Amino acid sequence: MFRARMISFTWISILQKEIEYMQNILSDISLFCVGWSIRDILLQRNMEPNDIDICCAWTPENIWSKAKKDGIHAFITEKYWTMTFIPQSKEKQYEVTPFRTESWYSDSRRPDTITRSSSLLLDAQRRDFTINALYYTYIRLEKTTKNQAKSIYDDQSLLAWDLVLDIEAFEASIKKQWWYAIADIIIIQDTDLITTIWPEWQIDLAEWKQTFWLRTHTHCIVDPYKWIQDIRYWKLRCVWLADKRLHEDALRVIRAIRFVNTLNTATYSIDFEKETWSALKKNFFRIRTLPKERIHIELMKILEGGSPFWFLALCDELNILKTLFPSIHATKWIDQPVRYHPFDVYNHTLLCVHAVEQITSNPYARIAMMYHDVGKVDQYYLYSLDLDKKEINRLGELNHRQSSAVIAKPELKALWFGSKAIEEICWYINNHHKPEEILSANIENQKKKLRKMYSDVWYAMMQNLFDVVLADRIWQFNPIQKNSIWEVTYLRSMLDTLRDEEGQFEKKNLCIDGKILLENYNLQQWPVVWDILQSAFDRVLEDIQRNNIEQLHMFVRWYLHQKWIT
Repeated sequence: MFRARMISFTWISILQKEIEYMQNILSDISLFCVGWSIRDILLQRNMEPNDIDICCAWTPENIWSKAKKDGIHAFITEKYWTMTFIPQSKEKQYEVTPFRTESWYSDSRRPDTITRSSSLLLDAQRRDFTINALYYTYIRLEKTTKNQAKSIYDDQSLLAWDLVLDIEAFEASIKKQWWYAIADIIIIQDTDLITTIWPEWQIDLAEWKQTFWLRTHTHCIVDPYKWIQDIRYWKLRCVWLADKRLHEDALRVIRAIRFVNTLNTATYSIDFEKETWSALKKNFFRIRTLPKERIHIELMKILEGGSPFWFLALCDELNILKTLFPSIHATKWIDQPVRYHPFDVYNHTLLCVHAVEQITSNPYARIAMMYHDVGKVDQYYLYSLDLDKKEINRLGELNHRQSSAVIAKPELKALWFGSKAIEEICWYINNHHKPEEILSANIENQKKKLRKMYSDVWYAMMQNLFDVVLADRIWQFNPIQKNSIWEVTYLRSMLDTLRDEEGQFEKKNLCIDGKILLENYNLQQWPVVWDILQSAFDRVLEDIQRNNIEQLHMFVRWYLHQKWIT
């Protein structure tokens, strides 16, 4: 299997600028960047981190006393004694947290007690996965002038060649002398050496000079739980005992899936380390105790930057699909007419989700695809009863186009989606067969129907709907029927023509409004006014040329006459 190179230190100087900025503010060099910002830069995933996590051995009082400087907005978050710094000159924020240790998690959600620590190793020990137990700092042993400091910031020596880790040389060096050097970068994994260099509170500069050959400035990566080896061998691993880590906090089950999901790319594939995977399978049920807002945050990260297809597949394998998405789980083994779908509803859904994630990164279109056919469970049950056509028509609300949205709404609410998000997602579900209705009309009426649909939503939502429709059609997968994918392109072209020639026609674009109706007609009730405006709007959508004041007044008089209102 092809493996792309992953770990590159070429852009480590990006973190240098961030950590030195905070070192200058807090007047101390014993600060560390920690977690995702280091990982993403080493994996070349995000070269512009805007949320920098920093930790240190200071007390919160010491940090706060040095934080009150001009041009910096700082505030304290009670949780974990975190202090947030937001410079006015930068579009980013820095969160500084003292080292800490944690006790047992009685409720599988949060530690019973949190204790401040002065030890980096103890801070690393309580983290969930090795990818989050990675620390970076920049050490300069000599004071520099402003000009010298500028030359260091602008130094491109690290960029002169591609600093990709030689894993064989790295492992040999680590085994022999407990650290590894590449250019001006030192990597330390040995816990005894870490304790020697940072015995308590601050770095021992004399020990640093003696150990690392009097280097005047150095990028230092502290990796006590060997993340570098894990990522080199394509594994996600828990810190220390996997079963204990996942037992402590149930959210880590979802986070483990999210990390593997979002770190995968087209060129390399990361999987779970054996003990971590075994612990995930043993602790799957703990997610039932999680607050849904915590799950929502992880889910949105997957929907926006990962693979919803693989997420659903892993949830199914870990036996949590029924807990998170019960209506999707219910579609398993629901067979469909082979002439339309050679797969059951669940597998058709999985394939459609895979297709839509190749087409769009919009999270609402992606989750709409997950739910677009959940109503077929009830619909196909009715079909199995051998009801006649009239009886089925009387139960039209069980048509899967409508019922899928009805079923999805409470589940989306339970997953902490807001009302506006739910409305948009359900609109995609409700209308995922609407393009068929448009295309089934006469050519002269297709534009009218599309104009009416376009009047209700934004252009981007129409495009998202077409993405959902396209993915659905890709996996209808009936080679006997004509390929209908081209029809989506046809509708997109028609929509673009409408947008360019007419723009989006909305009710506010009518030449008449409620005020004009009240002034010119003897109307006393606003519901009647709204009915007239809606009828006029529907009429104009059929032909934009009807939107002139004379024709609309004629229509209003006709409407009132029909309603026997004088």
